[in-house]
Amino acid sequence: TGSSVDAYYGVVQVAATIQNGSLTNVAFLSYPQDRSASLQRSNYAMPILKSEAISSQSANVNTVSSATYTSQAFISSLSSALSQASV
Repeated sequence: TGSSVDAYYGVVQVAATIQNGSLTNVAFLSYPQDRSASLQRSNYAMPILKSEAISSQSANVNTVSSATYTSQAFISSLSSALSQASV
């Protein structure tokens, strides 16, 4: 589980699933959703960020347009989780 990271409009925290040394899943434990616009951006960005992370096997993903703060917080939280898992 990665650290909780402030995304300005809320907090992002993810949990990474590692199987046989590979990143197989990223679950969002928390994400910006207190406003309808925040929830809409999160719902748009989360599947993209998750897919890119699994494809790249790292937290080195592109920032999703219109969800910059969420993307940056995702990268930070996932980096923390992967560091703890020594991946």
